Amino acid sequence: MSGITLTPQSLFAQSFLTPHSIPVNWRPLSTGFGVERTMAFRVTYVAVEAGGEVVVSPSHTIIVRPKVLSVLITGLQSFTTYEIKVAAVTRHYDRPASVVYAGMQIDRISC
Repeated sequence: MSGITLTPQSLFAQSFLTPHSIPVNWRPLSTGFGVERTMAFRVTYVAVEAGGEVVVSPSHTIIVRPKVLSVLITGLQSFTTYEIKVAAVTRHYDRPASVVYAGMQIDRISC
């Protein structure tokens, strides 16, 4: 299976657009002989750091259709770093996830 990727590629989270949401996008998986068809993508996110402190919080999951290659995560806290995982879901199992960290930070203006 040389050249075939089983994880979403080019996972990117833009944490600078708004203080309470993160647009996330990725490229489609490779297809080819022996690769089971993607039924959906599972996007899981969890807060891991807030204000310089490690936090323990519940994870949240968004399921999107297989042709959808982006999602907007909303309702987030400012000054918080989130771990975001995207995994392809097949009929029989979840493929390995791609992971990105995105911090929700607001620029401070000093006078």
